[in-house]
Amino acid sequence: MFVDQEQLRWGVPFLSEMPILTTSGDTRWMEFTVDPARNDAGAIDAWVGAVRDIQARHDVEEDFRASRDLLAAVIGATDEAVCARGSELEGAAASTAAVEPGASTYVAVSDTGAGITPRPLDRIFEPWGEDTGLGLATAYGFARVNDGRMTVETEVDMGTTFHL
Repeated sequence: MFVDQEQLRWGVPFLSEMPILTTSGDTRWMEFTVDPARNDAGAIDAWVGAVRDIQARHDVEEDFRASRDLLAAVIGATDEAVCARGSELEGAAASTAAVEPGASTYVAVSDTGAGITPRPLDRIFEPWGEDTGLGLATAYGFARVNDGRMTVETEVDMGTTFHL
């Protein structure tokens, strides 16, 4: 843990987070807080610290980042597909619903555009397919690697919804 010597000299409290290797070989994220204990004259007599296990919070933050990245990939893929058809992404909406940490996260991305015709729909998750780039293939691969799934609902002239 890095401690600034000026903080110590002036008695500035500090907070730090870092991964710690446990005796079992696992890594756990811990939070360290350190505050000065001052005497009646205001001089520092001692430093008082506390350690708190923040692994659960760290796991939720990681899940959130993964969901955010996946959502960005899907929105980018939808935008790619729409732009490939010479349109703009209009009426796009996204929603997420996080559940218990470690269980799962649901992400849906919808638009009210032209929809996807049946012909390219059967190959929509293939990289560099007709009217596709890497976005949908990346999002699909990410979902599969994380024991998830990705499906698509579409209706021509009504729009498309991707479910992850």
